[in-house]
Amino acid sequence: MGGLAGSVTGILRDATRTGGGMAAVALPLHRALLEQQAASSLICGSPPEQKYESVYVAGQGGRGFGALPAYLFSGLVHIHGLWTPFEWFAHRQAQKHRARLVVSPHGALAPWALAQKRIKKCVAWHVYQRRMIECADLLIASSEQEHLQLRGLGLLSPIAIIPNGVEEDSTRLAESGRVEREKIVLFLARLSPAKGVADLLQAWSGLEDRRGYELHIHGFGDPRYREFLKTQIQTLGLLRDVKLLGPLYGDQKWQKLRSCSVYVLPSYGENFGISVAEALRAGLPVITSRATPWGHLVERRLGWVVDNDVGQLRQALREAISLTLTQAQSIGERAREYALQNFSWPGIAEQYAKTYAWVRCPTSRKPDWISIP
Repeated sequence: MGGLAGSVTGILRDATRTGGGMAAVALPLHRALLEQQAASSLICGSPPEQKYESVYVAGQGGRGFGALPAYLFSGLVHIHGLWTPFEWFAHRQAQKHRARLVVSPHGALAPWALAQKRIKKCVAWHVYQRRMIECADLLIASSEQEHLQLRGLGLLSPIAIIPNGVEEDSTRLAESGRVEREKIVLFLARLSPAKGVADLLQAWSGLEDRRGYELHIHGFGDPRYREFLKTQIQTLGLLRDVKLLGPLYGDQKWQKLRSCSVYVLPSYGENFGISVAEALRAGLPVITSRATPWGHLVERRLGWVVDNDVGQLRQALREAISLTLTQAQSIGERAREYALQNFSWPGIAEQYAKTYAWVRCPTSRKPDWISIP
């Protein structure tokens, strides 16, 4: 692989199961590129639990970059994420070897993300982070909403708008239509105040008739926030029909998605929201917020989109648990078809491959999904 002009090296600080949305993009993208016979490598701070071909470890702080083979930085380098020394050291290695540089912020520059540790990020932005971003030959946004946010910061690099993909087997998907759904409304995401879990509990507590449904909350997060949610559930008198459960991965996650009836993500901000795409792929109607890039769900008749407002969220829950079996099945069929057409990794990996090819040769025909100001 050494020195190949068409080589791609992905950079990902945390490739473990708790790596969140970045790991859910970088790992399947690396695997899909390999399946397409591309010269793909991946450098991680923390390696994935599952064994992957051509994966290298540089340590969480990125101090191990210098010990890695130089050829890993001789083609195109794609950095996933911002704000830590790991990404900065990767950027410096890319500059040293004159690699073409692609950066995926993964929502790190969204207003809701910039508001977290605001002063620290403001200093970092002016000292080094903006300089790194402006050095990129291309930025990647996972939605039009993120694209507009990046332009709003005055960034002038080309931006490719490429959605995240969903890993799922089409044979197993076909089976999901025949599975009897349980009366469960599901939240399956990181446990964080930004995900709107507290609003969800408030909305659920105000439902006059829950029609035998339970609310299941699955996810990982700060133990202190989990304890806060436990206290809220008890205070609101929801111990009978709200379950606060652990994270789910792989087959267990898909089994849960297929067994539930409604998915809900009342987030205060998402650059994409991979769990929404997964829920659609499993045939679930979705309730989410206008702070996510899923506003088109309503016009496609796939669910409800509400403000970050407890009353609106409660009304959406009320309507969702009142769906007839025929209505739910109709939404499920549309949701699966929509997800299969738009979020399958083979097609998305092909978009990435064409994007990388254009970055290497920007005088060639520009793909339609790349924006130049």
